Amino acid sequence: CIACGVRSDRSNFVRVVRTACGEIVEQGARRIEGRGAYVCRNEACIGNTNATNLLSRAFRRNVKLELTGRADE
Repeated sequence: CIACGVRSDRSNFVRVVRTACGEIVEQGARRIEGRGAYVCRNEACIGNTNATNLLSRAFRRNVKLELTGRADE
């Protein structure tokens, strides 16, 4: 996780991808090619990525994370 540094199976994370055309998307069941970053599926890590601009730095553009497929819902 880029927010807390936890290492685990990929299934425990959400992969956020910057595609070749510059679009920022949440990876679903189908693998998406592009620069990716993994974030834990909890509100604390999602909030931390937004508060500290971690995804913005990783993707070199302004990004706010709003996930649709969280495990805790």
